[in-house]
Amino acid sequence: MSIEILNKVNQRYLQALELHKSSCDLFTFLAMRGFAEMHRYRYYCESKTQLLISDFIITTCHVLPDSFVTSPYEPYFKSKSRLQLTPNDTWTCIKQNFADYRLWESETVSFLEDCAFKLSSDADIISYDYIKSLSLDVHKELVNVTDMIIGYSSIEWDLSQIKEEQDTLLERYLYLISTLHGKPKLYHHHNSLVSKELRTLEDL
Repeated sequence: MSIEILNKVNQRYLQALELHKSSCDLFTFLAMRGFAEMHRYRYYCESKTQLLISDFIITTCHVLPDSFVTSPYEPYFKSKSRLQLTPNDTWTCIKQNFADYRLWESETVSFLEDCAFKLSSDADIISYDYIKSLSLDVHKELVNVTDMIIGYSSIEWDLSQIKEEQDTLLERYLYLISTLHGKPKLYHHHNSLVSKELRTLEDL
């Protein structure tokens, strides 16, 4: 039972990668670099989490996780040139993407909480704690995207103001991406005569 639930969780995160990749492509196409970088950051986060889920499945269940992916999201304007877009196309697309994004996160929270409940019923406490932590992380993302939707709705999704915010969003998510893996305590150098314990960034 546990492996079936964990495989479904793994599938959900594989689908999330498709969602964020398509969204990143979409907003790059719309020249909304802040939104694009937001989804790039979430893609990196979800990718890291998905790999950890795979590790968890392998180390606790001793099997390889399923890896079949069905994309939940298709980019808009697939056959249309960017130069052909009208402001209304862009406006409509942004609203629809945020609705899709929020729905996905909301459904994922419910999905993970249901999985956690089933695992607790099976008395698999280790897996329950792990899935519950994933649920809390996704809930934070749901709150964030909901707050963004409320904010944009309050200005009636004013396209000029949304465009003005892109530089700020771009800077924020470029910084967050740079902090994802942190700084290593030890720096690699192929030919260094300095012991690895004493190496610094300058040795590179």
